[in-house]
Amino acid sequence: MSKQSPSIGYWTRRVFRNSYTRGGRLLRVRGWSVKIQHQGRRHTVSLGAGPRIEAARRARALFRAILTRGWDAAIAQSRPRIAPAPPAAVRDQARYWSRRLLVRRYTEGLRPAHPGEFSARIEHDGEGHYFALGTATRTDAARRAATIYRTILTAGWSAARERFPRELTVAVLWAMDPLACTYGTLVTTPEGNPDGLSRRTEPTREGVVWIVEADPGVGRTLASCVERHPPGLTVAILAAAEEALRLTSDVRPALVLLNRDLPGIGASACAEGLRTRHPDLPVFTYGTYSDSDRLFLSFGGVRAGYILRRRPPGLLLEPLGLPLAPTMRMVQVSQRIRRYFQSLFDAPAGDETRTMAQLTPREQEILEALSKGYVDKEIAQRLGISAWTVHGHLRSIFDKLQVHTRTEAAVRYLQK
Repeated sequence: MSKQSPSIGYWTRRVFRNSYTRGGRLLRVRGWSVKIQHQGRRHTVSLGAGPRIEAARRARALFRAILTRGWDAAIAQSRPRIAPAPPAAVRDQARYWSRRLLVRRYTEGLRPAHPGEFSARIEHDGEGHYFALGTATRTDAARRAATIYRTILTAGWSAARERFPRELTVAVLWAMDPLACTYGTLVTTPEGNPDGLSRRTEPTREGVVWIVEADPGVGRTLASCVERHPPGLTVAILAAAEEALRLTSDVRPALVLLNRDLPGIGASACAEGLRTRHPDLPVFTYGTYSDSDRLFLSFGGVRAGYILRRRPPGLLLEPLGLPLAPTMRMVQVSQRIRRYFQSLFDAPAGDETRTMAQLTPREQEILEALSKGYVDKEIAQRLGISAWTVHGHLRSIFDKLQVHTRTEAAVRYLQK
């Protein structure tokens, strides 16, 4: 291309509207775009909506900026600014949430009374969770999401966490270096909702599994998972590390699971105090995360590597093996855990892992945003690219994953 900026007529012929296919229909993006090549680099840039002649003028101005300031400065200036989040009055409406509903892959079967239910990721004031909405009807699910959001605004996050079921990733940490854990997706049990499990007892009895958890909803949910582990364990829930240390002076539990983010003296000091009283006591920590991605991002600096295995809720304690005796000793448990994780190295890599590895880093970023319920325009704003570029990446993703819809693509991503 000439170093002198071509005429407006030239750019009028060069600008175009991209098209994409959704649900078998050919659709066109409202905004204009242009492809520019200069000094061995080529980029497609979004020019926004409006008359064609205005898009041509913007394309010529962009090319002039490339000539005078260079590619990087010109492209940075042309990127759309990140739009602020919609005001609370908009997010308070069911119509807003109707476009953001998801069917979450790893919540299937966790709530048999609600097959195919929608979920929504709700964010406010720096915190965000996926909430299970209890219905497969879009309009009802959207109203439910709006109700949850209003609860957060008026009563705060703590009230919403107790009243509404939310998705949670729990990872039980069996070893720290190398990091070895089993993790799974759970849906919390709101206050007052019976879960059909009754093997709960007081922590003053011998041979009881203790769960030390400050969040009542998380404690109830994790207890339900432990109780599903055959042949069935009796569980007690303690709200604080200090309570656990006080009780172990008189009684020895069978197993202790500590939330690694406990308030007060913390999980590390609590584990050390428990082992001082009972040196052979199996004590393990676990972490809770709003989704699996937060789990993967939470660890760093592990020199000996990572072994993370997703399991269904009833098998989170699978590395403990069977049978589970009320007086399990730490040395026996450690041997079982070591054999369990060593056996995983004999398993070949699955087709799903190989398929996901074919995606580019940008495609994986788009899939991650898609799995969180963001619409195309929001994905474009978050990544600093045009909406039609998002559509182009989605076409490539669909081809590589051999899927036909956004929902199918998100499900395949969550299976990684």
